[in-house]
Amino acid sequence: LIINPVPVLFAKEQLLRKRLFILIAIFCLFFLIWIVAPKSSQPDPTKADEIIQNAEGLLADQQRPEAIHMLLDLLEVAPDNQKARFLLGHCYYQQKNYEQAANQFGSILPESEYYQPALLNSAKAYLKTARMEQAEQALKQFLRNAPAAHSVITELQWLYFNQFRVREAKRLLSEALPLSENPYPLLYHLLQIEYFPPIAQESISLLKRINDAEPGQASVVLALGYCYWKLGETDQARELIEQSLTINP
Repeated sequence: LIINPVPVLFAKEQLLRKRLFILIAIFCLFFLIWIVAPKSSQPDPTKADEIIQNAEGLLADQQRPEAIHMLLDLLEVAPDNQKARFLLGHCYYQQKNYEQAANQFGSILPESEYYQPALLNSAKAYLKTARMEQAEQALKQFLRNAPAAHSVITELQWLYFNQFRVREAKRLLSEALPLSENPYPLLYHLLQIEYFPPIAQESISLLKRINDAEPGQASVVLALGYCYWKLGETDQARELIEQSLTINP
């Protein structure tokens, strides 16, 4: 008995073709979904102003997570949009996520119109997270571009004052006097520092909290050492001063 293998082979070939057709159809379907999905889920960069306006409305309505989500989506397709990044920093700041706020404000480019306000806002966010040295750098950079800004001078003055850096606070105020249209507030602060210097007993608890929250800042450690020295605890003072010099020789 001779069996003709042709029908069997033909049936197998038909089955393979059917399976191949199904696989190709599935592949094409996934390919179409991959092409279409980004277009439907990602925002249109040409509508950035409208998206930012909507995010501002959400922020005004205290809907911060929704505003953050909207701005993050926009920055995915338009990472150089400085206004969106600046607003995102505001959202995080109002959400009390100060680290993220500082990161966003710190990403604003120097040539941007939002650079100066971003410096000030990043300094405020750094202060909220006890990063005094980074706050100092942001404030000093702001003053390089706007040396007569009273509010920033005052912020930096108190940062120096609380760290027993009286000489630097005086120099800051003295250099700002000839640049100021109204020097009297600066004169008042200068006289106040001269006749009412910082007191170790009052400052030490604040400096300890700062050091516990963000250890390893040379200026804070040095100020703590100075406080202990003023209080007569010389061993502790010497240890902290040496630690400060190790961090920043």
